[in-house]
Amino acid sequence: MTVWDAVEPVLTLGLSVSSLVVASIALNESARNGEAQRRHNRLSVRPILHVTTRWHAGRGGVSYSVENNGVGPAILTDIKIYSGDSKGLGGVDYPLLIISRLMPEGWQDHVTSSITRFDGAYTIPAGTSVELFGLTIDEDHISKFYPSLRRAFDKTFYPVLTYENIYGDSETVINP
Repeated sequence: MTVWDAVEPVLTLGLSVSSLVVASIALNESARNGEAQRRHNRLSVRPILHVTTRWHAGRGGVSYSVENNGVGPAILTDIKIYSGDSKGLGGVDYPLLIISRLMPEGWQDHVTSSITRFDGAYTIPAGTSVELFGLTIDEDHISKFYPSLRRAFDKTFYPVLTYENIYGDSETVINP
């Protein structure tokens, strides 16, 4: 028996163990990279919603919109809007009910309203917006009703939006 015959099994065993260690490290790194890629994909399509109020003094109106400033679509599943003077929550009709209590008599005959109704879920693509509701005063009555509309609208409205990303992750935001 030579020295090589005694050393060969030890070297073979050492090589096998080191191969197993390297394979385990590679498998672990591969799993970590896959998880990091999945996290990156979720973040890369994340919607970011903002609610904006736009006043249109020239044409006597206001619009209340939801904008998606994120990089992925938002699937809007629920909208509730409430005002600072009320504890109750309401849908998109709610601001109009509050405003109607604060406007002068006869305003409904000279103001056109538009409301977007959502049946189930509504998708807002990235970089776009959808108007929740809008009010436009007839041209002949802007000077009479526009100041009242501004005062009525100063009763701050707080939207509560529930939406999902394309992965189904749900998020509820208050006054985004």
